[in-house]
Amino acid sequence: LQPSTPVEGITQMYEGMLELCNLHGGAIVGGDIVKSPNFFISITMLGYSTNFNQSVLNRSSAQNGDYIGVTGSLGNSAAGLRLLIANKFNDPITKTHLRPQPRVEEGLKIRQLGIKTAIDISDGLVSDIGKICVASGVKAIIDVSRIPVSLELKKLFPKEYLSLALSGGEDYELLFTGTEEQLSRLESELDTSITVIGHVEEGKGVELINTCQNPIKLQTEGWDHFTHTKELRS
Repeated sequence: LQPSTPVEGITQMYEGMLELCNLHGGAIVGGDIVKSPNFFISITMLGYSTNFNQSVLNRSSAQNGDYIGVTGSLGNSAAGLRLLIANKFNDPITKTHLRPQPRVEEGLKIRQLGIKTAIDISDGLVSDIGKICVASGVKAIIDVSRIPVSLELKKLFPKEYLSLALSGGEDYELLFTGTEEQLSRLESELDTSITVIGHVEEGKGVELINTCQNPIKLQTEGWDHFTHTKELRS
């Protein structure tokens, strides 16, 4: 903590973490607080699988012919951050950034239906589906016209909403691959919206296409933990 860090802000942070622990299980155990010229938060979360006979969700099981699905809508968190930096507030856009909600119920249902491949969108849609492609040795085709985007985001950022949805990050929606039947059942059994945004085929990398099936380019694919941003290569 910096010497100027307000105690109320730290209290609110702990209250938020406790709220999620009460909703989904878990506990805050320990923690090291020190004085620093920079304010930063580092959290380690530990857990275990409740069913060892059922594999946990991973990034390496996507197969040729799988469909690509995503929960909720994308881009709101990145848009919320932009508004906050500009000292503006728009609920629910900024709330999405300030109080992200983990898709725990959806993740459990995904696994229950036999889907094996999933990741949460923290670094951006294109970046995170790229991680699945690398781990699984496949190629992803994403139809940008099918990306779920809220009307509020389109209204606030009419020229940038698609870029925010594709590379903004920190939405923490679930991105997964599975059969047509699995994704169809998921849509019918969850209250959360599920959108099919593409498919998996043989090859490498991520290809973005428009409604005419033509490839399009994106300047940045999302957050990279070592180079921050990088150009999307075909």
